[in-house]
Formats: sequence, C-alpha cells, structure tokens
Amino acid sequence: MTAQRRRLLAFLGGIAGAGVSLLATTQAWFTAHGAGFGVIEVGADVAAPSVTALAVAGFALVGAVAIANTLVRRILGVVQLLLGIGVALVTVRALLDPVSAVAPAVSSVTGVGGSHSVAGLIASVDVVFWPTFALVGAVILVATALWTFLTAPNWPRSGSQYGGTDSTPTRASDWDALSDGADPTD
Repeated sequence: MTAQRRRLLAFLGGIAGAGVSLLATTQAWFTAHGAGFGVIEVGADVAAPSVTALAVAGFALVGAVAIANTLVRRILGVVQLLLGIGVALVTVRALLDPVSAVAPAVSSVTGVGGSHSVAGLIASVDVVFWPTFALVGAVILVATALWTFLTAPNWPRSGSQYGGTDSTPTRASDWDALSDGADPTD
C-alpha cells in the first residue's frame, strides 16, 4: 500500500468514525414510558450529551492530522484514541443505566426532581438502535487512531507552507526566486 493510500485511509477513517458518532447523536436513543407523562423520546443530547462534543473534536482532529508533521500526527493519533474511548464509555454508560439517562427528560416534563422520585415514575425504557451507531463510530475512531499512530512515519511529508521539512523546489518557489532577482538560467 502506498504512503498516500495509508494517509487517505486515516483521513477517511477519522471522518467516518466522527460522522457516524455525530449522526447517532441527532436521533432518539431511548423511549421512556411511565405514569404521569406517557411516552417520551430521549435523544443523545440528554442521555449522552458529551458524545456530540467528542465527535466534533474528532472532525477537527482529522484536519489537524492533515497538516501535522510525523511526531504531531502520532500525538494526534493518541488523542483520537482517547476520543473514541470517550464516545464508547459515555454510550455504554447510558446503555447500562437507561433510567438515569432518561431521568433529566422525565424531570423536565413532570417537574419532579430527585433521582429516586423520577425513577419511580418510569415504568420502562426502550432502547433504540442509535446508540449502537455511536459505538460503531467509536470503534472506527479507535481503529483509525491505531492506524494513524502506526503508519504516520510512512506518510508523505507536509508541504513547506505547513512547516514540513521537504525542501523540494516547487513551481511556486521557482517563481518566488525569480521575483527575488534570481536568474533562472544559472
């Protein structure tokens, strides 16, 4: 596999992982049923609000990886790993305790406060498939982070405009040399 394809795979993986996680946060994750409030659909914004921020950070990280040198790419690979683990942990926490995940929405509708009081109002909580999408996004982020960390030294170097060390002359640098008075026939 060429160096360009390794880099492309890392970019596409980062975008896919963050995109799938972010898509999952736009949908309802739980449906709560109970006395006094009927049925309430609860989205990730209530059940797992930090997943959105972690997914957006994943998108920003892909842009940073694109212009970073090898050392920074590897560091960003570790950061991406932590983002993926964060998405997974927050999602799993919501799935393991769906009553606590829907409690803020139930409290908002009923006006009842306190975790025990709100839990007493909830008869059942149905889990929709969207948290699974968030977990898939987390797995993609983790796999991409490992790929980035391991393959970053083999990627093409960044252009000189981004602080890279590649000093191969380009058409732009030739033009700049001419503008500075250099003779192109030398």
